[in-house]
Amino acid sequence: MRIVHFADLHLGVETYGKSLTESGLPSRMEDFLKSLDDLVDFAIDNDVDAVIFSGDLYKKQNPSMTQQREFAKRVKRLTEKGIPLNLLMGNHDLSNNTKSASSGDIFKTLAIPHVYVMTKAELIVMDTKSGPLQVVGMPWIQRANVMTRKDNKNLSIEELNGEISRIVSKRTAELASKVDTTLPCIFTGHLWAAGSTTGTEENKLTLGSDPVIQISTIALPEFDYVALGHIHRMQVLRESDPPVIYPGSLESIDFGDAGQDKGFYIVDINKAEHKVEYRFIQSNGRKFIKKEISVDIDDLNPTQTVLAHLQKRENELKDNIVRLTINIDNEIEKLLDDQAIKSYCDSLAYHFELIKERSRMTRNKVRVNFQSNATPEKILETYLNENSQNYTDERRKKLFEYGSQIIQEALQKEDE
Repeated sequence: MRIVHFADLHLGVETYGKSLTESGLPSRMEDFLKSLDDLVDFAIDNDVDAVIFSGDLYKKQNPSMTQQREFAKRVKRLTEKGIPLNLLMGNHDLSNNTKSASSGDIFKTLAIPHVYVMTKAELIVMDTKSGPLQVVGMPWIQRANVMTRKDNKNLSIEELNGEISRIVSKRTAELASKVDTTLPCIFTGHLWAAGSTTGTEENKLTLGSDPVIQISTIALPEFDYVALGHIHRMQVLRESDPPVIYPGSLESIDFGDAGQDKGFYIVDINKAEHKVEYRFIQSNGRKFIKKEISVDIDDLNPTQTVLAHLQKRENELKDNIVRLTINIDNEIEKLLDDQAIKSYCDSLAYHFELIKERSRMTRNKVRVNFQSNATPEKILETYLNENSQNYTDERRKKLFEYGSQIIQEALQKEDE
């Protein structure tokens, strides 16, 4: 059985975007939809048996009608090819009000064929072209729901997290006991597993108070594969028996994603041979690029230095979201032409940010051997020659010209 596993679509994230495109959609929404289209194309072209989504369809629990329409178009493409889709609800999909609908409930209400929506911990059986696929789902557990129980009203955040961890462990074990071990079974959960590393800036801000779930409580022998969501960084927490994997967010969301690969996993389960293989499929989505350049205190043309560094990396910057940090001394910061740098990067990057980290640098003190009756120009020439390893011939010549000019101006002022 061949399965596609992805998570954390977060459709509706529009930061760093531009105005509406010709399609009438926000430009960043088009980026997210393009990555989703690539996944759907891959699933269809590779004749997969099912697609497992591990939570957080949208940025917000109440998505716009446009966001719902665009996601539904992709669902339709899958289901028309007979590929079932399992939608697990994450923390961005669920309301604190237990009676409110989740963002995926519309598919359940309309009874869309081949779409399975999981809003509670349960075991379901999906019908696929290769036979039944069992899925044990563990949606995000809201603290508010746990607090409604009489014994939990006065618990601290830490105690509530402990209670949620116990609920996950107990409920997973109960559902695992109902699994038919002769058939393939996947556990899918939207949670923070112990040992995982955060991804986006948003993850780093929000995960500190989340309940941490021990891998041993969800990676049970009844499961062939553990498909997780919630952490936006792609990572394999356990390689086998069963594999425990976060695919990460499908598209880069912010600068916390800089340097990370984005995409989804394809999983092959051979139940007869007790064999599971998985492979990460990298998407071609827009990247977040962070660059840092330090300018030497003796640099007389810091603008050219920065531009030369960037010109060597044009292909990396092109059409991506770029943040450039320039470390520069207060003394020469005024020589930096911000507008020239911005104009150059704006012509390449999809979005560009310039940050200047100003500091007070210290020049290296260098001893110079010269005769006591040497002129200031001779002292300068000796200094530049004895430290030739620090300068090119052209730069040494230019420094001597500037230095001589300053010396002459100073001597003239003395004569006056």
